[in-house]
Amino acid sequence: MIDESFVKSLSLLGSRGVFGFAMKDFASAFPDLRVVVADVKTSAKLESFAQENPGKLVNVGIAEQNMVSVAAGMANEGYNVFATTFAPFASLRCYEMQRTLVGYMKLNVKTVGLLSGLTGSAFGSTHFGIDDLAVMRMIPNMTVISPADGLAVYKCMEALLSYQGPAYVRLTGDRGMSVIYKEDFDYQIGKANYIKRGEGVAIVGCG
Repeated sequence: MIDESFVKSLSLLGSRGVFGFAMKDFASAFPDLRVVVADVKTSAKLESFAQENPGKLVNVGIAEQNMVSVAAGMANEGYNVFATTFAPFASLRCYEMQRTLVGYMKLNVKTVGLLSGLTGSAFGSTHFGIDDLAVMRMIPNMTVISPADGLAVYKCMEALLSYQGPAYVRLTGDRGMSVIYKEDFDYQIGKANYIKRGEGVAIVGCG
């Protein structure tokens, strides 16, 4: 049940925590779900998912291009695949694989970019995800999503599990995220939601 307490708990988890929680929460309802990681099982908070779903998480090591290639192969065999690593590696380092193997082929691979924006500043400039949004938007057939808060991340993952086709999710923020959506709302991929209605000025926000 999505109530105020649930929303606050998602905020405290942060975007990565919500991603891992959502994968575990929805795993039983989607037996074809598989998660491929590039040595970020801990960073992506997927320990519980892996423990409760043996054989459904594949760790390719620090080999992000291989991660996307493996995910594409698994999707081509009919699996519902989520692939995750840090945002600049998922987008820039893997651009050709994302374009050629996933985008052009319209495969059912959802790439989750962790610590986008400046959230990963403690790791240095190599981990800044400041251009992943622009890069991934260029790929044909790629749907790009930037959730606003913990609840949006949770509902985004739920929606993507039933969505067919390539997608990139840009996760910004960490533990203690601001709450934007204070109660349950209708989440639809590709559709904007009103936060507050007014007159005279329209402000469009992303992430």
